[in-house]
Amino acid sequence: MERKIVKEIKDRIEKANAISLISHERPDGDAIGSLIAMGLGIERIGKKVKLLSPDDVPEVYRFLKGTEKIEKLNQLWNERADICIFIDTANPSRLGNDINLKSLGKFIINIDHHIDNKRYGDINFVDPTASSTGELIYEILSQWENLITPEIADALYTAIVTDSGRFSYESTSYKTHLIAADLLSKGANKTIINKRIYEIKPFNVLKLIGEMLSRAQLAFGGKVIWSFITLESFEKHGVNLLDSEGFLQFLRMAEGIKLAILFREIERGKIRVSLRSTDKETKVREIATQFGGGGHEMAAGCTIEANLESAKELLFKSIEEKYGWKA
Repeated sequence: MERKIVKEIKDRIEKANAISLISHERPDGDAIGSLIAMGLGIERIGKKVKLLSPDDVPEVYRFLKGTEKIEKLNQLWNERADICIFIDTANPSRLGNDINLKSLGKFIINIDHHIDNKRYGDINFVDPTASSTGELIYEILSQWENLITPEIADALYTAIVTDSGRFSYESTSYKTHLIAADLLSKGANKTIINKRIYEIKPFNVLKLIGEMLSRAQLAFGGKVIWSFITLESFEKHGVNLLDSEGFLQFLRMAEGIKLAILFREIERGKIRVSLRSTDKETKVREIATQFGGGGHEMAAGCTIEANLESAKELLFKSIEEKYGWKA
C-alpha cells in the first residue's frame, strides 16, 4: 500500500505545473526540514513550487539552505496551485487561520506521521509508526534517481533527528537509522546540524531557559515536573514563542519523572501547554485532545484559554482523572 501511495504522489507531482507546500503553525524541526526538502526536491525536477508557513522560521533552523524560500501564509493568500501538499499537519486547523483547503490547491496531498491525522487529503500518506514526517518525504524523494543533494539531505536529517529526539524516542526504528545513514552518505553534515540545534544558544535564550528551570516544581509525588514562562519573561529576555519550542527537553531530563509539562503564556488569557512523557505507558495525547489539541502518544500539546493558574488546575485535574495520581 505504501509503495502505491508513494508512486501516486510521484505521478501527481510530475503531472502538475504549480505546487504549493504547507506546514503547520509554530513549526518544529520536522516541519521545517520536511518542507524545505520537499521544496528543493520538487524544484530540481523543474516544477514551480511555493513553500508556505503560517509562522516565521525559528531562528534555530535558519542555517538550513532553503529557509529563505519559505513565505508567510495568511488569510489573504489567493494563489491556487494544481497541487497543495500539506506536510506534518495532522489537522488543517493547525494552519492557524480559517482557510479553505480547496482555495489553496485543486488537489490535496496530506503527508504526516501523527496518529490523530484527520485524513483530509485526496491522497493521504500517513504513517504513525514513522519517527518523523521527514522519513516519509525521504521515501517520496527517493523515487527520483540522484535527486537528494547535500542540502536536501541536511533538511531531512534535521527533520528526523529533531522529531526522533536524536534517535532516542520509541518511534525510532532500524529503518530510521538506515535512512539517516543514507542521508549521511548523500552529504548531510551531522556535526553542523547537531551543533546548531543542540549546542549553540543565544545568551538571552539561555537566560530564559535558566529562569524556566528555576521555576520548575514537582507534582503528583514526583511523577510530574512542570514550569511556566510568562509574557513578561518572553519580553524581558527578547525571546519569542517559536524560539522556546525545544525548552521542554530540559525539564524532561529530571530523574524519576513520568511526565514533563511546560506552560507558556502566548497572550493574556491564553496558555500553550506542551506535554512529554518518559515512558510509553504514560500517554499524553488523550489529555491534549480534551483541550482541543493533539500530537503523539508520548508528545502532545494544546492551548487553554485561561490564565496560568486556571490552566494548570484544569490540566492537573485531567491528569488526576486519567492516571489516578494524587497531586
